[in-house]
Amino acid sequence: LYSTLSTSASQLASMMFSFTPTVCQRSLPSVDSMSTRVLAAVPEPREEFLYVCRWHDKGWQDLDDNPPLNGDTGLPHNLVETPLPVILLTSARSPEHNEGHHPYCGLIDSMHIWGLYNGRYGMSDKVLINMIPDEHRLLADTMLDNEYQRQQRLKAT
Repeated sequence: LYSTLSTSASQLASMMFSFTPTVCQRSLPSVDSMSTRVLAAVPEPREEFLYVCRWHDKGWQDLDDNPPLNGDTGLPHNLVETPLPVILLTSARSPEHNEGHHPYCGLIDSMHIWGLYNGRYGMSDKVLINMIPDEHRLLADTMLDNEYQRQQRLKAT
């Protein structure tokens, strides 16, 4: 469904194994480089960076293991069909997990989440927050505000 670490999700569900820039897609990331649009050296702090690459979607594990089902098909929703409140509540779990490992990991993952909704810091013209329906906007804004506050707190440490 959302990550390669799910152990009980239906094999009939649409799996997401895309080649995503800056995300290590192997079980053991390269110690010398990572796959991006270009071959780049792994930034420092190295171990923390590799950790957050590997676990940037850790917050989705509970959802992967117990996915909400599509009422029409009886199969798990794919990512774009998952109810938005579920996605928004799940989004903060990965930075929480990564922050528990190391503040740098939490900062990078929080920036990743915030960037997904905000045009990837100017690198994308797709600004997801502008597509959030009014009935879910308060929840989305709250989640993003919390991530921004997390970033400020972690940068101060």
